[in-house]
Amino acid sequence: MVSHDIDWFCRINGYLCHFASNGSEIPDFIADSWLIRRTQGVVAELPILFEERELRIDEGHRRELQELDGFNEQRYYESFKFFASKGFYSFDYEWNRGGDGGEYRLIVGPGNRIIHPETEFLAERLPHVPIERLNERDRSMFERILNQIRRIE
Repeated sequence: MVSHDIDWFCRINGYLCHFASNGSEIPDFIADSWLIRRTQGVVAELPILFEERELRIDEGHRRELQELDGFNEQRYYESFKFFASKGFYSFDYEWNRGGDGGEYRLIVGPGNRIIHPETEFLAERLPHVPIERLNERDRSMFERILNQIRRIE
């Protein structure tokens, strides 16, 4: 499933994750339009749990973005901070310069897992990443994602 930009959500090893696809291919386990819409609805119901000052931005990545001509930091970070304020580690897909693939990069996250009754209840309705059952490409992608999360915790 490829589109211009699809926000999709899942749980990985207890972490809540948000991904902006930026037109990239979506992993097989989530590539179902009904499932994507359902999880987007679940996320819409989640409360705001973190204030902006509590969020953690991947500073190395931030410096890279600031070097881009015309980069508008406030506008770029707005939706990623919104999802992070709900407890999600928020990622954007960045294409390689040649446009021949890329990877998800952590933009901002809460810095720790949330334990909140309402969020725990709703998070159980999000797809869980069964890392051991993923194809090799997706497993490798999620291993890199978990390493990025650990870096800002």
